[in-house]
Amino acid sequence: MKLVALLAATSLAAGVQQSDFRYSRVLPEQVAGGKIGFEPDGLLLAHARPGFADLRVVDAGGEQVPWRFVPGDRVQVGLPAAVLNSGRQGNVAVALVDVGPGRRVYQRVELGIAGGNFVGRVTALGADSRNGPFTSLSTTTVYDVAGAERARSTTIVLPPTDQRFLQLRATGVARITDATVLGEFERPDLVRRRHRVLPSSRERARTTVYTLDFGVRGTPVTTLELRTFEPATYD
Repeated sequence: MKLVALLAATSLAAGVQQSDFRYSRVLPEQVAGGKIGFEPDGLLLAHARPGFADLRVVDAGGEQVPWRFVPGDRVQVGLPAAVLNSGRQGNVAVALVDVGPGRRVYQRVELGIAGGNFVGRVTALGADSRNGPFTSLSTTTVYDVAGAERARSTTIVLPPTDQRFLQLRATGVARITDATVLGEFERPDLVRRRHRVLPSSRERARTTVYTLDFGVRGTPVTTLELRTFEPATYD
């Protein structure tokens, strides 16, 4: 039996149509037969939405294969925000984001941006009132770059804030379509991956430099656990 892991470019309806997915991968026969597990790697993590919300697994016949338990109310990372007045002012894509009346501290906003193959910059300004005054918060680069491996990042980073309204001004992109507000610790579960130390380690100015290989090109690294030891000494 063949299993295919699919990652969607957009939100999907209940049915699974492989043509709706931007990325797909055939899983090894050992995984399909249940003999070994499949650990998400760098390519899967780079293209999946938070919490693997857009990951689907289908068999050779195109039928969806359940791969995890989902609570009745569905697990959701972040808080969907309302995107108001999305449009363009000259060569700038603009939008007003309403986080909602409930006060919450957030530090990142995952944006939905129409189209692909872009590199842009999003400037965010915050206010407690829809009519301002707005305070400049940050400017973040967003991109969707096609190549041997496609890379996409549409999350903007902010200083911690609880302001209700965000005014967004983006250059280099077509249109801002949706937004999800994320707090400091709202991230997908991390995958632990062991590394291999390449033999190219060297000494430089009393410093040892190591090169680590995580097995997959472009593996995102969030936390490194380092263990050191001192050589034994004898009197």
